[in-house]
Amino acid sequence: MFIHPYKSNTKMASAILNSVLLGLVTFLGRVESQKCILNMTSLELQPNFEFNRFMGRWFELSTWFHRVVNKDNKWDDHFRIITSRTLIMADYMTVGRPRNSTGACVKWSGHQLIAGPPSHPARLTWRIKTSRGTFADRALYVVSTDYVNYAITVECIMGATLNANGTCTPDPNVYVLGRKTSLEPDQYANVNNIIITRICHTDLQEFHPTFHQKQCPIPTAGASTVQWSRIYILLFLMANTMMTSTQ
Repeated sequence: MFIHPYKSNTKMASAILNSVLLGLVTFLGRVESQKCILNMTSLELQPNFEFNRFMGRWFELSTWFHRVVNKDNKWDDHFRIITSRTLIMADYMTVGRPRNSTGACVKWSGHQLIAGPPSHPARLTWRIKTSRGTFADRALYVVSTDYVNYAITVECIMGATLNANGTCTPDPNVYVLGRKTSLEPDQYANVNNIIITRICHTDLQEFHPTFHQKQCPIPTAGASTVQWSRIYILLFLMANTMMTSTQ
């Protein structure tokens, strides 16, 4: 069977091109899958981190979370309140509106934030109170912050596991936080540059924004204090009544 040389060469070139394209796609796929295998042990963090300056309210601005987390489960109008208790420990509370819910604000409290060791002060520990009343420690590392405008954290939470080799599987969560509900353009540019250079994500386009439309009120301890005061008074009156009846 006679095959025209031009057609033969064309088929060969096409086959070579397809092989090259397949190899390129495979390579890019590997790069894509590997770019977020981030080692938290070698992650460059905020130098000379000051735990006391990290206190206060932080609004969640955008998030990159691992494949297990459904973006529809995110909270909107979401912020964190960190309240110092000692030099190395703070109360940690989050408030927000879960998406696809009634729209009511939800408070998640009872947790602690523990300062990092002197050798790695930006390696914080989020001590989460579970539904069983026990605590589970999770890594919360501060990559960068100026304390007054923004913070970038990498957190091994929500079903993820911090392995002995420093990797967080399946992936860590990355949060962009702000003292306000948005950043200035130059601050966003700075945050984006830090993410590109220090974290294995391309840019902020991969992050899911947190919408701030109707801010949740800041919970106060007043209500619980009043409630406990009433309980103490009731117990006191009951004790007095029992003592009187036995006399």
